Amino acid sequence: MLPDHQSLVTSNPGAGHRRVRPQHPAHPPRRVPWAALTFAALAAALASALASACARGPAELAPPYIVYGEDVCDECRMIITDERFAAAYQFAAGGGRYDYRIFDDIGDMLIHAANHPEHDVRAWYVHDYETLAWLEAPSAHFVFSADLRTPMAQGLAAHATLEAARAMADTWSGEVLNFRDVRGRYSFAAPMELGGQP
Repeated sequence: MLPDHQSLVTSNPGAGHRRVRPQHPAHPPRRVPWAALTFAALAAALASALASACARGPAELAPPYIVYGEDVCDECRMIITDERFAAAYQFAAGGGRYDYRIFDDIGDMLIHAANHPEHDVRAWYVHDYETLAWLEAPSAHFVFSADLRTPMAQGLAAHATLEAARAMADTWSGEVLNFRDVRGRYSFAAPMELGGQP
């Protein structure tokens, strides 16, 4: 009798020879070493961290840094030169990061956002007309005047205080609006829950 690991050949008259497959003993299941599992987990964690680090934009919400006289408006593609009317919004870019769009006019910011509903906007920024400080748009007070000359003729300016906005409105024969009002001026804009002062 031949061992199990050898092939058996039997004689069968008229049918020639046929080869019988060897009978191999059952093999126990392979065990994955704990070291391999640990390495795989570390590799996955590292890949996730690298993906997050490589995502575009900062990891926090904050106004952008604009180089006036060089940076270009994302809507009209004109060079941004007048800080009083410059605006921006920040939207989720994935991986816990945020990206920016920057504009030379508050109205251009609203037009661009309306034309890009895929942007999950998380923050809106405008400048105080007098101090040039960045403001969060939902808490700013706006003045609209057809006589106010802005880079793209949108006629909008922003102020940190209601008193300053009222004074400018008197000077320019304008009206005071909050951010919700301003968004409402652009009828094509998708309705959003926005904060703001009355």
